[in-house]
Parts: sequence; C-alpha cells; structure tokens
Amino acid sequence: MSEGARSLGGCLALGCLGLGLLGAICLAAFVGLGLVSQESGHAELQAAALTPEELEQLLADLDRTEASGLQQPLGRERDCGPLLNPHLGLDREGYPAQEPLWTEALDLELLSERYLEEPEALPGGDFSLLEEARACDHWRPEEGGTYGAFVADPPADLPHTQPEPLLLPLVELSRLRVAAALRGEVPLEQALAEVHHLGLLLTTGESLIQVAVGLAVLKVEAESAAAAQAAGLLAPGAWETPSPAALSRLRRVGFAASAVYMGAGPPGSIERLAARGGHFGECGALAEGLKVATLGRTILGSPWPGERDLRPWLEGLEAAVDEARAAGRCRLPLAAWHWEHHELGAAVLLAADGTPDEGEQLSVHLPWHRQGPLLLNLALFREAMVDMSRAQR
Repeated sequence: MSEGARSLGGCLALGCLGLGLLGAICLAAFVGLGLVSQESGHAELQAAALTPEELEQLLADLDRTEASGLQQPLGRERDCGPLLNPHLGLDREGYPAQEPLWTEALDLELLSERYLEEPEALPGGDFSLLEEARACDHWRPEEGGTYGAFVADPPADLPHTQPEPLLLPLVELSRLRVAAALRGEVPLEQALAEVHHLGLLLTTGESLIQVAVGLAVLKVEAESAAAAQAAGLLAPGAWETPSPAALSRLRRVGFAASAVYMGAGPPGSIERLAARGGHFGECGALAEGLKVATLGRTILGSPWPGERDLRPWLEGLEAAVDEARAAGRCRLPLAAWHWEHHELGAAVLLAADGTPDEGEQLSVHLPWHRQGPLLLNLALFREAMVDMSRAQR
C-alpha cells in the first residue's frame, strides 16, 4: 500500500471517532479503503500463480524423475543424521558445529575453480565420512548435532527465517574427494559414487535449501565426470551422471512444488500433488508452504465478512502435511512449530522496499491492515517461487 493510502487511512481512523453524519461518511470511506486494498492484494495474489499448463508440467517432471533413478526417498532404514549432523553448524553466529570438519581450517575460496584444474595443489585429508555415508539411505537434519539441539528447544522468539544446517563443508569435502581421486589416491569411480550418494542423501532433507545443496553436490559429480572424460581418465559412458537438463528439472520440481503448497497453483493442485506422496523434494516443498501460510493463518483462518476466503488452501496444506508426517516421510519440526505458533506470523509486514520484513508489527485491527497488505506480502513470496521455477526451463 502506498504511503499516501496509509496516511489517508490514519486520518480516516481518527476522523471516524467523531459522531453523526460526518462520522458515518468517514466510516464508509474507511471501509471502502479497506476493500480497495483487499481487491488490490487479491489481484496481485492471483497473478502470482502457476498456470494449469505449468501444473501439468510439474506432474510430468515428477514422472520423469521417478524413472531417472533420482527419486526420493532412497529408503527409511538407515538415517545419516547421527553421522553427518555433528559436523554441521548453523548458518548464523553462535551455533558452531560440535565436531567441525577438517576442511573448515582450509582457505577454500578458490576451491570451486581449482579442484578440477589444479587437484595436485589441494590438500588431502580424512574422507571416511563420505565412505560411511554410503551405508545410509536418508538424512534427518534434526537428529543430533547443533541443529538437533536447536530444534529440541527453539527460542520463544524464533524468527520466521528459520536457521539452516550449514552444508557448505560437505560440498567442499566432495570437491576435495574428487581432487584426491584425480591425484590417483583413490579410484575415480569410488569417489564419484561417494559424491553421488551424498548428493542424493541431502536432497532427502526437509527444506528447499537442503534439497538445493544436494543438487549442487550432484552437479559436482557431473562436472567431475565430464572433466575426467575430457582428460582421458574416464572412458566415455563409463560413468552415468545426471545431465544438466535433469538437474534443471529437479530444481524446477522443487520450486514448482513449493509454489503449489504456497497456494500458487490452480484449484485442486495441492490435492493432486499430495497424492504423489514421497515425490522428489516433498518435505522441502511442504516446509516452504507452511512458512508462508503461517504468515496469514491468524487472519486468513478467520476471514471477516466481505474478505476473501483462502481457507481451502490452508486446509489442503495442513492435510498434506499431516499425511506426510503420519506416514513418517517428513518431520518438519521448525515449520510445524511456526504453524502451531502462527500468531508470530502477524509480526511480518512489508519493508519500505516492498520486500518481506520482520521489523514492523502488523496491526490486525483495521480493515486495510488485514487482508490487503497480507495478500500483497503472500503474493511476493509466491511470485518469487513461481519465477524461480520458470527460470529452470
């Protein structure tokens, strides 16, 4: 909403304290401003959505993913959390890893460029973590480690931007493992298999960021195999890796599925996607949907007369989350915590530059401060996710 509209709203609110005809006229203008704001927000929300054709593309992408060998989950028998999580800190100060990896002591700024071109210039070390991870078939980020301790006792003022396990050390460990193989210290096929399996494990995580990092590790595998073939160290066709198109498709699935659970899909899309329980990126997409829905649950869950009824989205999302958690496919501890403490979502508004911000308290007492700004806020989140899915075409 513009600053002029906000100022006008403030004047109307004060003026409506008066009595008589002037008060009645003022009240009518007051309500009218709220309706204009609501309609504007709803129009933005409708525009930030996947088309029916894009929903069908998502479902077709899932079919191709299932046939590609990259489908999740790999299994539910052997969790890699107890192995990996003690080595992972959080992506914010004050939450270091309990057992930092040896890679954290290295200057790795140029690692992404050097591990294929100058493998002999990079250090070796202990790669047993990658070897042992091959015995795992999924990864629970909340099982042990710094993240597990945080999830077990989240602060009462937990911000909407949830902390994430810092996964960069695992990406760097993968690159160093390939460099060691290129130096002849380990068979190249063994190193590629370890990197491939780690990437798949990370895509079974429970946030979109965790899935994206898993795909980044799979990209390390693909780039490494291509470089080894070009150098004559690997025979053409000796190692099959995800193609660039396949990785783009997986990223598109992650973004598009998240958009659907954010409510940015055609009618019935949540139910159609949820029927594919266990699809690639399911837990991360559900977490994104919960985080955004939490912002509006207080207001959208109890619409006033004349306001838009978005409860079917909230109910469909909640049903999908409940089913995935009951089936043991997803846990979503922090996203579920936010959902239960949804009143905190009312603390998120738009910053001066039009982006979501947590610094300003959202008033829920005045008509133009209910659905209008909230719908604009939700539209920004949905639009960003839809745009990212389209960028992967």
